[in-house]
Amino acid sequence: MLKVNLLLIKILEKVSFNLTFMFRLVLHKDELAVLEYLKYRLKIGEIYPSKITDHKSVTWKIQRKEDVIKIINIFENYPLNTSKQLNF
Repeated sequence: MLKVNLLLIKILEKVSFNLTFMFRLVLHKDELAVLEYLKYRLKIGEIYPSKITDHKSVTWKIQRKEDVIKIINIFENYPLNTSKQLNF
């Protein structure tokens, strides 16, 4: 058992981990103005055509750590009043 644990430790020492936080909001393409407004007001994120639903949707994606923290702070200060709050 000790040999297996030592081997596992040596393997884990060689493996590097990248951890990325991301916030993504996907809306129908008819709601693009909403995402553009959020991006403009918060000055964060990028908007892309969504690959999920045959380009019928658009995605506002936030990946920078500082920007994700900004979004988290917004949800902490202004909690959702729906069942989605349970996912936060």
